[in-house]
Amino acid sequence: MSEGLNNKNRLTSWKEIAAFLDCDVRTCHRYEKEYGLPVHRISGKSRSRVYAYKDELEEWIQARSQNERNFRLKRSKKSKVRLIPALVVVAASIAVVLFLLVSSVSDGEPSDFRIEQSELIILDKDGRELGRFDTGFEDLFDEQFYRGRFQFKKEPLEHELRYRLLPLLIMKDINKDGRIETLFAPNRINEGGVSSIYCFDKKGNTLWEFPMGRPIRYDKEIFMDFTITGVGLFDLNDDGFLETVF
Repeated sequence: MSEGLNNKNRLTSWKEIAAFLDCDVRTCHRYEKEYGLPVHRISGKSRSRVYAYKDELEEWIQARSQNERNFRLKRSKKSKVRLIPALVVVAASIAVVLFLLVSSVSDGEPSDFRIEQSELIILDKDGRELGRFDTGFEDLFDEQFYRGRFQFKKEPLEHELRYRLLPLLIMKDINKDGRIETLFAPNRINEGGVSSIYCFDKKGNTLWEFPMGRPIRYDKEIFMDFTITGVGLFDLNDDGFLETVF
């Protein structure tokens, strides 16, 4: 961890760690459990937010490669894989079949959701799962809470008028590409407020993330410490595109 204080050396999510290793998040979880992938957690709990250091990951890769000849880790631009032609044909056939199966059952657009423990599960109008996102928060509010803050469906009580235009979960074609995106602001029971706002494609892949708790400028003022209670989508400048307001 020689560069632990260097932001360029630090990876701050499972997605960044997976991108660095050129694999998926599920594979990273397996590498941590079975092979001791050097991943750190902020609070030490298994479902806490994670981070890792590039130099530690590089050392881990080298150690694994030296100690176990059968261990192979795909590295972009750093490895060449030789496949037997027959296996290539079989793998390609399996990939085509899987693609057709997945396409046939999950070619819908986001329309509904479930909350299971720390995960947001994106569903189509028929209730089929399209993708999921793990917040890593053990104290994430439950599904009933988000039902009341989904789209603009909730009619607030008199003492809740400040929530009228502040949902926490929106499914809408945000960037006008003909696809429905999901805007999600995870809210924690013990922390209060929102730590980040996420935008996902229909499969739950993160398109962008806006973290809270950093300085923002509004007009000529800079605000150093703030939280939000929800988000909204509005065409503020009449250009046909939606801006995210919080």
